[in-house]
Amino acid sequence: MSKVQEINLKAYFNKGGEEHEFDGKRVVLAVSVGQEYHEDQKLRSTIHLINQSGFSHVKVVVADTLQRHNKHGKSPGEALSAAIRDGDAWLARNQSILDGLRVPYHITRWNQELASDRYAELRQQLDEVYQQREELRDAIDSTIGVFTERLRLRDEHADIERAAAQCREYILEEIPIILPLWADEGYHYVLYPQQMTTAMATSRELLIEPHSPDRVRWLPLKFKKRGIPIPFTLPGAIHPNWTSGAIAI
Repeated sequence: MSKVQEINLKAYFNKGGEEHEFDGKRVVLAVSVGQEYHEDQKLRSTIHLINQSGFSHVKVVVADTLQRHNKHGKSPGEALSAAIRDGDAWLARNQSILDGLRVPYHITRWNQELASDRYAELRQQLDEVYQQREELRDAIDSTIGVFTERLRLRDEHADIERAAAQCREYILEEIPIILPLWADEGYHYVLYPQQMTTAMATSRELLIEPHSPDRVRWLPLKFKKRGIPIPFTLPGAIHPNWTSGAIAI
């Protein structure tokens, strides 16, 4: 493989992200396995933007097994195994692009995040807030509604009730990791192409804003075509340490 590739897209921060000062800040690059904006040109342009932004450390989180909740029509074991395979394939396909990072970084997978010593405690705290705060329940219901409506348009025979339950668990599983856990780990930003969901935004307002407003701030991205492609150099010789020891069925 050539050590130099072209980037013909430009990634840039959306919704005021360009106004932030990133020098010395720590960021999570959250990867939604299966989404086109975490592949090929869009991933390369995202890495280029990170390299230009002054971050001191990047945590790349491959959210593979989180996607088991979206594997409709499969048993829990089949969904988990399929999600792990998807994560394996994503890393094999994109490791060379991640090697283009010129910032200290490490890679984790979703099962490693779930295995955190603090996850059970943080999930319990979220469940309690969910029971106590109507605005969080409403925000999560709103996000589920957006998802199930998209599913209904794609598949008129979909089991919407089951999909809604899986979506609720997806949301309740991801929030304790993305918000309080990564905040406690000292990450200032979460880099993700899409805007925050209503569920995530309300959760951040309730769980993070009161005591750590400078942590886990959301950085959505947009992409546009470059007039002239720029080179993307692959070091090739330096690889981070990452663990592939996800649970397999």
